[in-house]
Amino acid sequence: MSPSNSLGAGRGARLGGRLLAAAALATAPAAASGPGRFYARTEVLARSEPDAIMDALDGWHGPYGPGRRQYAWSWIEAGVRDEHWGLGGLVRWDYDLRFSRDAASLYGAVQNKQALPVGRSYAVAVRAHVIHAGGLRASWRGDLAQGLEAEFGLSLLRSNYMMEGGIQGTALVTGPRAYTYSANADYAYTRDVLFDRPVAPQDGLGGSLDLAVDWRVRPDWRVRAQVRDLPGRVWWRQLPYTQANATSDRSSTDSEGFTHWAPLVSGLEANHAWFRQTLPARESVEIACTAWSLVPTLGANVQFGDWLPRVGLARTLAGWTFGATCWPTTRALGFEVGHRQWKAGLAMDNLQWGLVKTVNLSFAING
Repeated sequence: MSPSNSLGAGRGARLGGRLLAAAALATAPAAASGPGRFYARTEVLARSEPDAIMDALDGWHGPYGPGRRQYAWSWIEAGVRDEHWGLGGLVRWDYDLRFSRDAASLYGAVQNKQALPVGRSYAVAVRAHVIHAGGLRASWRGDLAQGLEAEFGLSLLRSNYMMEGGIQGTALVTGPRAYTYSANADYAYTRDVLFDRPVAPQDGLGGSLDLAVDWRVRPDWRVRAQVRDLPGRVWWRQLPYTQANATSDRSSTDSEGFTHWAPLVSGLEANHAWFRQTLPARESVEIACTAWSLVPTLGANVQFGDWLPRVGLARTLAGWTFGATCWPTTRALGFEVGHRQWKAGLAMDNLQWGLVKTVNLSFAING
């Protein structure tokens, strides 16, 4: 969620736009002349523990607190499908940043130019998983048994932006506005955001499997579940990486008295002959009891190792479906509305956009 990723996001958006356009052109004749119909799906789930999402995108300039993770996952897909088969273009962005509480405290204080506690030692650890990818997804949907419907999907992916690895070390506060540090970095990348190593454009190729089921367990009980990236892999050739130690041996002071460093770096800069990037599995499950007109639901999302339970209520009136959902661990509230072949949902933990730490957005047509 750092500003440096915005450049990669632009490249990913252009790549994804071209892929979606190609998929639309390739499938347009089938949609016009056969039984195929257009479908689209969009889902975004983002969470920032220490500060608001907008503050995280702005370099942590704003209020912050304890936290160990920031992540965002987005999936945009559109294409055509018939009763069983579907083919569409896909764009996805995955960000997963995990860090120690000390790393969050130190970074937040430095970015907001707050006085540091003299003599305090910080144990700093940060790990990142980032990828922007686009491609094509083929799917099959049908009944496996009475009351059990499933959808299987295979995505072929191409990426030109990634980061995998992290940095860890210690920092010692030597004055209210100064500290020294020593850190070890070990990460692979398409853009060196730590040490600005010049690198050539990179391309990765891979694939991903996904599965969704809708199971009528009993007449009044229904279970929906979905797993994406089971498995998911992207392979990179001649991918740059750095294994190095950085120390604060060279420093300068700005007009406000804060110390800044040009790190002294020693180590290895090289390229992996082949590098396999694993896409972490993402799961969601929901159980609904349809015995009453007001339908209670219980579910959970698991994303980047973060488990987010949710409870909700839904009601159908005159062909319209309305739902309300509560996410207890993040204190987010969500609302859904659906009519015939489309549905949309939005959940946030704050009504002021600038203070939102958790957001979930979904939209589907014939999905």
